[in-house]
Amino acid sequence: MKKKLNAITTGLIVLIVSAALCLVLIQQLYRVDNKYTQTTPQAKEGVLTLTADAFSRDKLFCLVDGWAFYQGKQMNPEDFAADGSEQPEPTEYIYIGDYPDFSMRNFQVSPYGTGAYYLKIINEGEPVILSMAFQEIFSSAAIWVNGEQVEALGNIDPQQYEPYIKNTVVSFEAGAETDILINTANFSHYYSGIYYPPVLGEANEVSHLIFVNQLFYAFLCISSLVIAVFTLVVWMSPGRDRLFFYYGLMTLSFGLHVAYQPLRWMGIPLAESLYALEDCTSYIMLLCVIVISSIISQVDRKSIYRTFILPLSATMCMVSVVVPLLVLPGAPWLINAYGGFLDFYQLLVFVYLMTAAVLALKRRETKAYFLMAANAVFGISLLVQITSSNAFEPIYTGWQSEYCGFILVLIFGGMMVFYYRQVLSENRRLTKHLEEEVAVRTRELTTLMNERKKFLSDLAHDLKAPVTAIQGFIELVKYGDVQVDEEVQRYLEVINQKSNEVQTKVRSLQEFTSQDEAVMKKERMDIGGLLDDFYENNRPDAEANGISFSIIKPGKPIEILGNPELIYRVFENLFYNAMSFTPMNGRIVVEVTLEEGWVVIRFSDNGAGIPPDILPKIFDRFYTTRGEKNDSQGLGLFIVRYTIKAHGGTIEVVSEMGEGTTFTIRLKTL
Repeated sequence: MKKKLNAITTGLIVLIVSAALCLVLIQQLYRVDNKYTQTTPQAKEGVLTLTADAFSRDKLFCLVDGWAFYQGKQMNPEDFAADGSEQPEPTEYIYIGDYPDFSMRNFQVSPYGTGAYYLKIINEGEPVILSMAFQEIFSSAAIWVNGEQVEALGNIDPQQYEPYIKNTVVSFEAGAETDILINTANFSHYYSGIYYPPVLGEANEVSHLIFVNQLFYAFLCISSLVIAVFTLVVWMSPGRDRLFFYYGLMTLSFGLHVAYQPLRWMGIPLAESLYALEDCTSYIMLLCVIVISSIISQVDRKSIYRTFILPLSATMCMVSVVVPLLVLPGAPWLINAYGGFLDFYQLLVFVYLMTAAVLALKRRETKAYFLMAANAVFGISLLVQITSSNAFEPIYTGWQSEYCGFILVLIFGGMMVFYYRQVLSENRRLTKHLEEEVAVRTRELTTLMNERKKFLSDLAHDLKAPVTAIQGFIELVKYGDVQVDEEVQRYLEVINQKSNEVQTKVRSLQEFTSQDEAVMKKERMDIGGLLDDFYENNRPDAEANGISFSIIKPGKPIEILGNPELIYRVFENLFYNAMSFTPMNGRIVVEVTLEEGWVVIRFSDNGAGIPPDILPKIFDRFYTTRGEKNDSQGLGLFIVRYTIKAHGGTIEVVSEMGEGTTFTIRLKTL
């Protein structure tokens, strides 16, 4: 119990410290990289005044406040050509980001429609080339500067509406007065019009802003994708640990999620599909966090996880695609409810993750501390997302939630490194234990085999003397001057037959037990020279039986590591087997070839062949096809295969009835 309390206390400390560090980071971002906290002059009632030294004091102006907004209208530049009171009266002078859509928080008004934004810039200094950076105007726009259209994004005509969302920059010469007019239309997205404050500055400063922003998102995207690829490669190795799969999928989702900024600057036309991808990847990332937390806390073994938690998480991934693409365009009144539902779901996820972390802590699972740190970051991210509306938007880098998302990737990455080291350590321990166990079992088995060989050798030796004595007495009775009747003679013949069988078995036993000892004695030998000797010694037997015997081999030496006596015995077994089944005027051919480090020796004959049903059995111990009256031991081919395998080689046989048989031996060359 005390250990559990200590684990929970440590987990709470990790949670508090992680939350504090995350809050410090967010506070710094809020202070130094926030459009809403910049102290640059703002427009008043649609007019921005730039003093002569404006850009010597401030490099960039975040145009947040004082825009003239015309709800449900599309204005013409001529509407603002007149001076003073003759200009159209705006619906409201707005604070950019205050209203997410055209309803302006009036639930009786559709969030879709049109709107116009107007700003007059008065320059009290010398004319200067300025640039204005716009981030994602929703969802189509036409930008006018001093009565001239300088940018068209999609089609703002309600009858021919075509969304096209991209980041854009317009440059112009700011004289004494400059009129900026942006007509917008939205009938498809949950945001409408200008939701992110534009940034005004000299061209080189705006270019620097875009460069830093792109560099930041490229770093997040590329580093996450590299981590994802590496993790998924680890997952594909033997074992396929699902923790690595879900962490790889999590980092892949985050990498795709933060790719939206580069894609927006590229101006890819699939506006709604890209937003659906952005939303979906964030919920896939949440799904992976849920699964990883469930595995570590072992909640995944409970039925509620399989029947409710996991299906709900997977369903939310589909909802994040289906609702924005198919539902909201036809039911705009659901936009606010949909946003609230997403916030509620994320709050539920936070509660679940905290519960899973506590359960893991109770199990004294070290990875639970990583979960606590991750939950602290996720909770702060959720808190900031809910409370920082109209209070934060980055100038140079990224959103606070993106920082938190990357920190989540790093925390879980640290956990996976820790887990992987645990796995490797455990594998090394098990491997060492297995090696020790194998060594022990090998020693035991070697001892047992040696004892077995000694027992068989002693048994064969001990049986040989009495069997020989029995055979001698039978011969004495049979050929001596001993009078026996016909029945006793028949019994003696039976005894003689059985005695011969016992002698045969004893010889086989002696030969088999001596085989192991001989195999161990290997030396460097020339297989070609051994075959020459074999040919000279056995050619007379072949000629006596009217059989043609020939050897075909390379002229150079072929060296292997082996026991010449046993290899010679293999050749004899195969030769006399072939001669037994090859008729007069038949042929036996031994062909030797070299194949990439192997010597291949083929014994071929044109004899009777071996029946297909017998072929798989011919290497079995004590199997013979010569019948009971033949004194064959049934060990010849068994010893052949045993010898070849003991030399690290292989032997195969192919046969066709009436055509002959070929034995193929392969041995490693030096």
